[in-house]
Amino acid sequence: MNRRDMMKFATAAAVATATPGHAAGKDGKPGCIPAAAERDRVADAAFYLPGYWPDSAYVGGVPAVGNRHFARAVPKGYRGDYQMLTRLGMDGSLRQALFPVRGHDVDISPDGRLGFFGSMERDAYICFDPQTLDLVAIGAPFAKDWIGGGHGTYLQDGRLLAVSERAPKKPYSGNPEKHYGRITLRDPESLKIIESYSTHGISPHDICLLEDGRHLAIANYGSVVPKKGKEYGIPRKVVEPSVTVIDLETGKLVAKRTCEPGNVELRHLTARDVNRIFAIQVKLGKAGEEQKLLANRQYAYEADFSAQDGESFLPAPAIALLEGSTRFAELGGEELRAFMRHGLSIRHDPDHGEVLATFPSTHSLMVIDDATGKVRQRIDTAALGLDYPCGLSLIPDSPFYAVSGYWKNLFIFRRGTHEPVRELCHYASFFGHSHMTAVRAFQV
Repeated sequence: MNRRDMMKFATAAAVATATPGHAAGKDGKPGCIPAAAERDRVADAAFYLPGYWPDSAYVGGVPAVGNRHFARAVPKGYRGDYQMLTRLGMDGSLRQALFPVRGHDVDISPDGRLGFFGSMERDAYICFDPQTLDLVAIGAPFAKDWIGGGHGTYLQDGRLLAVSERAPKKPYSGNPEKHYGRITLRDPESLKIIESYSTHGISPHDICLLEDGRHLAIANYGSVVPKKGKEYGIPRKVVEPSVTVIDLETGKLVAKRTCEPGNVELRHLTARDVNRIFAIQVKLGKAGEEQKLLANRQYAYEADFSAQDGESFLPAPAIALLEGSTRFAELGGEELRAFMRHGLSIRHDPDHGEVLATFPSTHSLMVIDDATGKVRQRIDTAALGLDYPCGLSLIPDSPFYAVSGYWKNLFIFRRGTHEPVRELCHYASFFGHSHMTAVRAFQV
């Protein structure tokens, strides 16, 4: 039995250590008193989540891939990657299907007519029907040997789709520009390429449309394959981690902010404009290396199921570009940064002046002040019953946001106060994921 199979039988383990910034009741227990439900305000919401480990799933008494309806989008004789997609309705309804893609992130068009399932370092992109989860189209990468960067976002009210793509995975040449990725602008239904621009960065991943609707911010890992290697390796060789901003009308580079080279990747971001950008970094270690950080825990705890076999996540601070600055600042003090392992989803809540970020390896949800970069609060989600918080999405036109656990469970929190709304939480299994997208019925 491997670690992925064991996850199905794992039980939630509460974290007993006190954590900085975590709200607690008068009796010292976690502050998890349910807020008023206001169910009617989000009754029409739905959530979309990838499923990384469909081989652990069964449907109708057979493995999921063997169920003809469940795997209807997978071509006969297909031998490539396939992953699951779950649509969870606020009413508890579930729709699930397999797709021939190594899916990472999902986006839904503003009119709710189309969905995009982004590919992570593979050569296929998926367009699907958000209601039925039927396959609409399969798209190809920018050119031969190019691979997906994992993320996409709709532009111009859904008339265009922007997708991050990576240059062929080849040993580092010594010239960063030869490894720069691209943003492809595609027809949202056929996924055919209309235009493409350089990202001006290596290994692009997350992308964020700025408030002006014209500029796109891009998180570039900066990691490369060593000169004598075939894969990235651990620790990573990172030559140019950066955030770049391009003009979507011309492809022109508007801004570029780099971090120091080394072994820390710049993976995800959220941004308001070119002067206010928050990003998450990730540092990989070899399997078991993170245990050096946990030597003071004298009780049994489980392995980090959100890490791939053969690797572990080490602390890497979240960073911010604040008004008036030209360089990224590292956020949090030493104690908080110890919890910044495996930074994953990050979203901006402008109504409350906050940035929200998940760190699944430490069961952490962090609340950051968007003006100062100060970490206002660290919420221990395991103490609430939500292990490995991964996906995070604001629920449109509502006072709530959602956070999903790596393998199972989706919790609803109230914006601003960050109280869990127990009446609205769901306890479905997703079979491993990184991100989650929340929409409303008027979109689907």
